[in-house]
Amino acid sequence: SPLVFEGATADDYETTLAVTDPTADRTVTMPNATDTIIGRATTDTLTNKTVDLASNTFTGSIAEWNSALQSDSFGTLTGSETWTQKTFTSPAITTPTFDDSVSGTAFKDQDDMSSDSATVAASQQSIKAYVDAQVTAEDLDVTSDSGTIDIDLDSETLTLAGGTGIATTASSTTLTMDIDSTVMTLTGSQILTYKTFTSPIIDSMTFASGTSTSGLSIGATGIIFEGATDDAYETTITVVDPTADRTLTIPNETATLATTGSYTTKASHLAKLMALG
Repeated sequence: SPLVFEGATADDYETTLAVTDPTADRTVTMPNATDTIIGRATTDTLTNKTVDLASNTFTGSIAEWNSALQSDSFGTLTGSETWTQKTFTSPAITTPTFDDSVSGTAFKDQDDMSSDSATVAASQQSIKAYVDAQVTAEDLDVTSDSGTIDIDLDSETLTLAGGTGIATTASSTTLTMDIDSTVMTLTGSQILTYKTFTSPIIDSMTFASGTSTSGLSIGATGIIFEGATDDAYETTITVVDPTADRTLTIPNETATLATTGSYTTKASHLAKLMALG
């Protein structure tokens, strides 16, 4: 049966010490000390106590745990929190965001990049100052057949201008240089005037009369014909040095030329001419 305790005042209020109906023999040991018993529903401050976490479980929200701390707060794995004065050793940080400024020994603000380190980061201001200094100090030297120029890469623009027969066009990242119709090409069909060719080899030549020039003028070396076989033997037509203007008219017919080399006498020459009709 339970024990009923009357307090210092004999009134209608007592304290009853009762037990749950036991299913085996139970023993409650009172410590050898003057103390106050703690109840499940009472609010108490515990001192000098050790809780074995391997055998006990604490429950509560992060807000409840933080309110139980005398200072600071707990951090969570998924919460959004601001941490100060923390040191992370070899952290793996995905997509970090720096809201204000970055500091530390691994961050330097050096306009001349004098530390030359592979393990520290440079400030935006340092990078810009260094690049500006390098670009300003560099220029492009260009040498041509008739002079040299230098282009300040920081403030000047190189212009590629076309010359006689050459035009330049630029589009996107491509510069195109073309020759115009005033320049002779290897395969183009073009009319050349007032040109001198030294020892040319001309195939299938056609002479046409124009308004200012008629026919063909040949120098002292004459006309040289290569036969069907391209070898060391050619036929050359020359003239005796004239003492006046001479004209040889070729008849309008197909014929074979009779020469003094083929017919050594006048009689044989006349006979051949008569035979040829």
